[in-house]
Amino acid sequence: MSNVIYSSERINTFFTDYLSFHTVFFHNIVIFALFLVLALDLHKPSGSRSEVIFVLIFGAVFVSLAASASHILQTNYSNFLYSTVGIIKTLTENMKLAIGEVPTKIVYTSTLAVLHILLLVITDYLFMAFCVIKEKILAKIKAQSSTETV
Repeated sequence: MSNVIYSSERINTFFTDYLSFHTVFFHNIVIFALFLVLALDLHKPSGSRSEVIFVLIFGAVFVSLAASASHILQTNYSNFLYSTVGIIKTLTENMKLAIGEVPTKIVYTSTLAVLHILLLVITDYLFMAFCVIKEKILAKIKAQSSTETV
């Protein structure tokens, strides 16, 4: 089965396969929540250093919990136990042959943890950029509507 969120297999097995249901439903809910937060002004990013530090701390806590739970419970939370991406699978299998299983797990988990945190920081900056763009558009609309009424 394809690992793409919106693949035809995921959509066709939406009600019969838990992984397909989770993949489609959960990710759509997350995207919808992001749009709601942006549209309803539920969070106005400050762009301050403390916000970035908060995102980094949140990311570190999430990564620690997800990676630990994955290995303890042998469940693939956020792909920390094993990769579902073909090229990464091949890479980790080749690394296991070259340097052994434990060093490969350490390198794979550490790299994935850094990528998760980096993705959170990038998402935070993109969210800040969207908020700035939205404010500029709203200010332009407000200015146009006030000049039209005069």
